[in-house]
Amino acid sequence: MQVTGPAGGLYDECLFQHEPGEATVFIPATTPHELGRIKPLVIPAAEVAVTTYHGSHADIDLAYAQLGSYIAEHELAVGWQLREYYHRDHSHTTDSTQWRTEIAWPIIDTPDQTPGTLSTRESGEHRPPV
Repeated sequence: MQVTGPAGGLYDECLFQHEPGEATVFIPATTPHELGRIKPLVIPAAEVAVTTYHGSHADIDLAYAQLGSYIAEHELAVGWQLREYYHRDHSHTTDSTQWRTEIAWPIIDTPDQTPGTLSTRESGEHRPPV
């Protein structure tokens, strides 16, 4: 089995309001297989609004707020499960100033074209202007 991308997580939106919900962490891999409590999972492609956060997770809520503001400003309807991709984290370096987390919020309904966005992924990624 070979790792094919950054580790990530799927988080129910309700978790961010301190309510019960599900969280799933994953490592993309070739030919995944079941091992104890580890189960193969396919993360479906999705159109997403994305922001990238640099630094310790102590202030990552600021990036979530920025992304939420962008979504509200552009009147995007979003799914209930957010995604995080850990492109650089504690497994790469102990220097948290070098950590890089991509936060992706699936869009379930979009206007024809949202001004100021870029569609840079096959999955249809919207990035807030920086």
